[in-house]
Amino acid sequence: MRFEGVSPFRMRVDQSVFALDFEHPSKDADLMLLPTDGSRRGWGLLLAGPNALERVPLDCETGAAGSACRADGSSERLRRMGARINVN
Repeated sequence: MRFEGVSPFRMRVDQSVFALDFEHPSKDADLMLLPTDGSRRGWGLLLAGPNALERVPLDCETGAAGSACRADGSSERLRRMGARINVN
């Protein structure tokens, strides 16, 4: 995973590139990872303490701000273990 470009920042996860939306999160997240390839699948991240976060799958309207996304599936709790983040 790495950040790409200048603001608005993008993040690459495997083969997918997401735009980071800090300003228009949906009610289900603190930070949105919005798809840049025209697909509808994004991710919401909800901070859950100093060493954990919730990852929520999202259905997003193509080209819309994060506030136009809605939760679409079960969330996963991720925990920091040293320098790594593990699914819990």
